[in-house]
Amino acid sequence: MVECGLLVGPDDYPAVMASPDAAPPAEPDPDVAPDPRAVRASLPSDMAAVFDQEWSAVLDTAKETHDLSPVYSLLLSWRHVAHGEQLDPGRWARAVAAVAHIRSTGRARPDAISGHELAALVQRRLDERPDHRR
Repeated sequence: MVECGLLVGPDDYPAVMASPDAAPPAEPDPDVAPDPRAVRASLPSDMAAVFDQEWSAVLDTAKETHDLSPVYSLLLSWRHVAHGEQLDPGRWARAVAAVAHIRSTGRARPDAISGHELAALVQRRLDERPDHRR
């Protein structure tokens, strides 16, 4: 079964298949409201559990406040996370590990790069994009 550009295997765990000519998944359309079922289906089970907790909390808040904007914000955020996992499986787990390291030691990981190095890397990647305006 194919959902959100991923092949979904048993227990809704995505199985990514790649080929040398495969294009990366398309960026989600920011003008289209994300479907919570599709977002959840594209997450590994550990991430889906976190999504479920946040989804439940935001729905409770929406019921109390009669405001759906937090629901939409949550879905946009998780759609971004799901897309990142499609591009680079394990990205979320590495980010969580980095945060845990910083919180426990008060320092960045030894392999972390400086803000200046990060800005230069972002600029190089933007310059490599064919659609980037200079």
